Amino acid sequence: MAIIAGLRRVNGEQRHLIDAAGHLFEASERDEVIGWVSLMMSYGWDGHLFTLPFRGSMFQTSHEDFVWMATSTPDRFDEARNLVGKYGLKMHRETQRA
Repeated sequence: MAIIAGLRRVNGEQRHLIDAAGHLFEASERDEVIGWVSLMMSYGWDGHLFTLPFRGSMFQTSHEDFVWMATSTPDRFDEARNLVGKYGLKMHRETQRA
């Protein structure tokens, strides 16, 4: 929790995680988002990443060493699939609604 609290304070958030369970990143803070996601995955933290404006895309990390991606359109899902392939990762299951 010390890592989370410190990072949140550096980003101007003084409230406890239970009182404000999210953080809004500006488009210019790409490196910060990458750093947070890296920490989430390295430490096995449960977390969600939503795009803003929210267009139906979501990325979730889990303490179970899984990452979930959800998108609202097939085109966005194809983009996510391409990223998975680009980094040599594997998709274990893919579900699409008709």
